[in-house]
Amino acid sequence: MSEINYFSKDIVGGKAANLGELSNIDFSNRALVPEDAFAVPFYYYYMHIKASGAKPLIDSICQNEQNLSQKSLSIKLKRLRNLIVEQPLDHHFLNTLNRKVSNNFGTDRVRFRSSTNAEDVKGFNGAGLYKSKTGQIGNKSKSIEKAVKAVWASLWFERAFHERDRFKLNQEELCLGILVHKAFGKEQANGVALTKNIYREDYPGFLISVQVDEESVASPKNGVICDHFITYSPFDFKDKNRGSLVEWISKSNLNKGLPVLTTEEIENLTLALASIKEHYYKILKGDYSKYYELAIDVEFKYSKENRKLYIKQARIL
Repeated sequence: MSEINYFSKDIVGGKAANLGELSNIDFSNRALVPEDAFAVPFYYYYMHIKASGAKPLIDSICQNEQNLSQKSLSIKLKRLRNLIVEQPLDHHFLNTLNRKVSNNFGTDRVRFRSSTNAEDVKGFNGAGLYKSKTGQIGNKSKSIEKAVKAVWASLWFERAFHERDRFKLNQEELCLGILVHKAFGKEQANGVALTKNIYREDYPGFLISVQVDEESVASPKNGVICDHFITYSPFDFKDKNRGSLVEWISKSNLNKGLPVLTTEEIENLTLALASIKEHYYKILKGDYSKYYELAIDVEFKYSKENRKLYIKQARIL
């Protein structure tokens, strides 16, 4: 992560590039990013595509899409995914990757996450389009090779193809890197935050949604409500001796009427979000004339084993 940053999107993809940038932020012990994470660059995906014989099929699909029936497109995309999965990984690459995973994580479970040039980029976040997989050294059913190929193949899911087409993206130029970090255990809480107040223009405030354990915030079950609130940093009102202000919108119906996060945890999260926004504003100042315009979608979790705040992901909207 120390070798990449926000501007590395053309090498490792948006997700990995943003985690590299997050690693440059001093959170003053308020938050962590996944330890020992690293990225597999586009290069290895591209070489695998060439070796598998999938490149001509990709070109054919992209160039003749308008003439393909839905059924024909579905068959071709499935064939493309099969070519990617059936092709063995380059021996040198696989040995290097296994060694890197072993050195960083031992035999612990490791998460392999898609990081494309059509995901987590301005104007197209691609959330939920691609696959993440777990791999583990010495586990045949969850081998590193299977995880990598499954993530690569997910670039050509039918839903992902149609979504990119709707946004007029050039699909012949797609590449997929992989962000690799430890597989987190059970979560004490998980959530998403937006570093922009969508309710008041040119006004401070972070919009936060958080839920207990691993209950989904983005796709909740019927009848499930999460904690949803706006929080204001004391720095926004030039009152450093005052804690973060919270404006509640709803409270979780899974936590016995209590807030999911403690007052101190909300304070730490608020200040961590402020650090992220200020950091990104400095490197993107040419794109955002007003500080309050900058909207960053942030995924976070509180680990069950140590109740620490982890920033898992950030994307510019």
